[in-house]
Amino acid sequence: MEEIEFCFFNMRLDEIVRRRFNATYEPILSNFQMHEFDFQLSLTINNGKYSRDFFLEESERIELIMNDFFSNARKAIYSLNYLPYQLPEKMRTIPCRIAIELQEDVEKYVISVTDNGRGIPLENKTRIFERDFSTFGTSGIGLSLARGRAEVLGATIDFDSELGKGSTFRLYLAK
Repeated sequence: MEEIEFCFFNMRLDEIVRRRFNATYEPILSNFQMHEFDFQLSLTINNGKYSRDFFLEESERIELIMNDFFSNARKAIYSLNYLPYQLPEKMRTIPCRIAIELQEDVEKYVISVTDNGRGIPLENKTRIFERDFSTFGTSGIGLSLARGRAEVLGATIDFDSELGKGSTFRLYLAK
């Protein structure tokens, strides 16, 4: 009988974040350049040990959550430039920025994705994670799925947003 060797693909969180950033960077950058936006995508990994290894399934969920965060950031920036949403004209020509940050403290890791898009109106903040709810006219499934994936990981998601200034979505992972 032939033995089957199982390979457990473990990665540290800083490696997962770098991999997702690198996979996302070129497509997002070329898309913004195609629309002639002044765009910057940045990654900051703060000093930390990032010693916990994540299994393949966990790392895939983390990357999918990051994809949802990136997707919303991109749509928020596009909507600023194409859909005025009662914002002043000068706000539709601001440079486009998405920043990813990874931090570690005593109890948890935090992945943050910050954009300078249009922000989320106050009346929508309580519904943002509801399935089929969208502020962009899309399917409204992304953040609902992200929250579900986070729960499977034993993680949480929260956000801050200010209309006309942008949003920050955060994923908190236990060590």
